[in-house]
Amino acid sequence: MKTFKEYIIEKKTFDKADVKTLNVLGQRIFDSNGKCKMYEVKWRTGAHPTDGMNDVRDRNENPITMAHLIRILKKGIPQLCRRMEEFMNKKGCFIDKKTYTNLPFTVTDDADGVINVNTNTAQNKKDYWLFPDQIPIYIN
Repeated sequence: MKTFKEYIIEKKTFDKADVKTLNVLGQRIFDSNGKCKMYEVKWRTGAHPTDGMNDVRDRNENPITMAHLIRILKKGIPQLCRRMEEFMNKKGCFIDKKTYTNLPFTVTDDADGVINVNTNTAQNKKDYWLFPDQIPIYIN
């Protein structure tokens, strides 16, 4: 896994290896937070997430980089852990006010008592609109 400093000088495309890195990093952040011991991060690894994040013309005003997503995970997951009951079995979205990167997610629980945080893709738009049932977490 790359360090944060290694992502400062960024490649311009997002690939499946990056998705796996985000899964590992997200899990480490959850594990290090005292309230979030029984959580699993699941980032969909199919073609859609990487295609959408690399699409600068239609979906994104600027390319999404790993540095943007790492920033969201490091600052957003602790906020999510503090408000977890509010998000249970609902949709949410991390909204980074600095980079305009938006990361929608859902929180579900399974039969084993593990709470899953699932996300499919991210968008980089200043005027991103939320669905009526989506709860925002703003990151400054």
